[in-house]
Amino acid sequence: MPRGISNSLITLLSGETRYRMANAVYLDVGSGLRSTDYGNDITLGSDTYSPSSYLLEVGDPNESRDLRVNNLTVQFSGVGDIYKSAFLNNNWINRTALIYRAFFDEDTNILVNYFTIFNGLITGWEYRESSGSAEFSVQLASHWADFQKPAGRKTNNNSQQFYFTNDVGFEYAASLVRDLKWGKK
Repeated sequence: MPRGISNSLITLLSGETRYRMANAVYLDVGSGLRSTDYGNDITLGSDTYSPSSYLLEVGDPNESRDLRVNNLTVQFSGVGDIYKSAFLNNNWINRTALIYRAFFDEDTNILVNYFTIFNGLITGWEYRESSGSAEFSVQLASHWADFQKPAGRKTNNNSQQFYFTNDVGFEYAASLVRDLKWGKK
């Protein structure tokens, strides 16, 4: 049973029963932003996702057998200050982002099942405003994004003082860097 898809969901998707599909997005910014593109509140586990007319598009995650960073963008429209202030006033980089896909029986409007389609990190955001419209997009990446970051320490006084408070070996490193001729004759 891949991805935790239940037998009832497999039956729903393979049969002739009509169903509705919804996305639920969780962004771990501030006290947590939970929104869905469904017309009603959705309760997944113990969390409630409120319907949002702002949620425009949830990108499709790409999967492969290769070890690589998968990127995804979630777009909101006309969000006003809710999302913008949450990102401006809180730590957001490398915070958790979850996207669920939920399935409802169309006749009874009852949740059949849901599963995670993306589990990653927030890597960036962008707010664009023009006359008559505003768009807010959040860039997400799989947890492999952290492995592409360069590791190590910097050769400056602040970095050295962080690890060795009394060591002033890099006190003048910033002024010396200009004179270094690495790989040049």
